[in-house]
Amino acid sequence: MAPRTGCSCGSFDRAVQEVTYTGNMNYSQELEFAKGLAREAGIIMKQYFRVENNLQWKSDNTPLTIADTTINSLVINRVKAQFPKHGIIGEEESYESERDYVWVVDPIDGTMPYSIGIPLSMFSLALVERKKGTALVAVAYDPQLDTLYSAHKGKGAFLNDQPILTSPAETLKGGYTSVLGGIDRISHKKFYQTGKCADLVRDEGARVFTLYSHVYAAVRVASGELLAASLGYGSPWDSAACSLIVQEAGGIAVGVEGKLRRYDEWGDGCLVVANQVILDKMLNIIQRAQ
Repeated sequence: MAPRTGCSCGSFDRAVQEVTYTGNMNYSQELEFAKGLAREAGIIMKQYFRVENNLQWKSDNTPLTIADTTINSLVINRVKAQFPKHGIIGEEESYESERDYVWVVDPIDGTMPYSIGIPLSMFSLALVERKKGTALVAVAYDPQLDTLYSAHKGKGAFLNDQPILTSPAETLKGGYTSVLGGIDRISHKKFYQTGKCADLVRDEGARVFTLYSHVYAAVRVASGELLAASLGYGSPWDSAACSLIVQEAGGIAVGVEGKLRRYDEWGDGCLVVANQVILDKMLNIIQRAQ
């Protein structure tokens, strides 16, 4: 299925998720900065792909490569030079994270497949204002396919500078979805039983991927290839960029309990869907899978 292109004008009922922001909405400079930084990160990702990358294991039992730390440091250095009043919230390292504007970065979303030479990972970066925790610009880049997804709040979503739209489908039957689990950081409980959730989605006639990169799946909701992508893990770097990209493509992004969430702090997972009908179906499934 090819990406769905067209006027990325957000035709769904934005009352579901609209967050009012009254500041300067022209972040073209920040978006171009993010695009350039994404391509720099992509060079590093390709440099260390399928080579010895000094793999380590973090306390949460997830892998860490030299590419992760190198890219995270690159983002901090570039932001400090270009936007000295901004902070960074990174998966591997942060800097002045309490400032009014922060760049939320996942240097490699999909480190597990990346670390064993499977080309299924993305660089993810979003500029978030701290007043409401709203993402303003976002990029997600897959250097293996040279696909650069981008979004500017209120101005649409794009794939390699071509506008994209979510799917208009109102049934899960015959569609593709992604379901990933996780554990709540505070309660240490699962938001839903991952296997049960996937089975319930299949019962609706959909096909389910378990792509170990939520961003990789979520941006394909934005381009109409997937109907939904669910993540039961609340980190901001897994959700900030892809949520804005989906919203600006006409879709909806919420936590897995159906509530709006902030993207400058931990939340209740991430659910991105093509439209309101698919949202209602997915929330019902997630509730039954708890």
